[in-house]
Amino acid sequence: MMSVRNVLMRWFILRPTKTVYRIFHPGALLLRFFIDTASLPGRIPPFGVKRERCDFGGIPGTKFTPKKNHNEKRIMVYLHGGGYSFGSSRTTHRALIANLAKKMSVVSFGVDYRLTPEYPYPAAFDDAGIAWDAIVSANPDKEIVLAGDSAGGGLSLALMMELKRSSRQLPAMCVLLSPWTDLTLSGESIETHKKRDPYLTQRILQMYSSLYCVDIDTNDWRVSPLFGDYSGLPPTLVMVGDRELLLDDSLRIKEFSSNSGMELEVDVWAEMVHVWMGFIPFIPEGKKAISRIAQWVELHSNIDSND
Repeated sequence: MMSVRNVLMRWFILRPTKTVYRIFHPGALLLRFFIDTASLPGRIPPFGVKRERCDFGGIPGTKFTPKKNHNEKRIMVYLHGGGYSFGSSRTTHRALIANLAKKMSVVSFGVDYRLTPEYPYPAAFDDAGIAWDAIVSANPDKEIVLAGDSAGGGLSLALMMELKRSSRQLPAMCVLLSPWTDLTLSGESIETHKKRDPYLTQRILQMYSSLYCVDIDTNDWRVSPLFGDYSGLPPTLVMVGDRELLLDDSLRIKEFSSNSGMELEVDVWAEMVHVWMGFIPFIPEGKKAISRIAQWVELHSNIDSND
């Protein structure tokens, strides 16, 4: 059953925001300012997580370290969402990454790749690869979890495909939260969920897609990894809400990867919105989702608990 706080958030925060989008048609830079400002209350991280700015091969980011005992043999690399146009590990996604780091008891690295409209593809794709290589090099012999939400989820999937293609180290496992995997916007839910999704709109997705895909076709796997090669990819957990405009971006991963041998779990959460786990601590479903992620990671770990 959906929580009361979830209902209140949907009707008094998300839907009014969607109405503003429809009336004023804000551009990417104005949306970035609006969302960065509106996310201020959600930037409050949990107690017990140390944050420090750092860089990964020249790519800026944030290191999140649980202050209590953490697993020295595992780390997480996180690629934030935001339509490739807004967001960072020190603003919009600070609390989400910190909560994941604390619940999973791992040092976590949030990567702040370059954003559109200033930097279209391949900026984010290249930055993710550079940061990944730097983190892998600095953390030899550690089990690495790759995670990302929305655009960062799609970027995480594309990064894994590129790592496989170029024979570089893959993550031990991957977690994709409401991933945006199809920048052609061909999923049926783009049409069928127009009214069910309380804050995403097709127009905004089209704007973000066009800003990112300036010199590349939107059906190229590097920007739409849904259509890529899944063979050889590590175990992956996908979490998506059934009210999402991008629901099919998650559901179709199962279809497109069916013959690849990839171990995949797709969790569809009833009455949840896009990246609902990012609304922790405002809705209890966010906390439940983060607990589910931590449990899944432990289940798929190759680390011997007796070591």
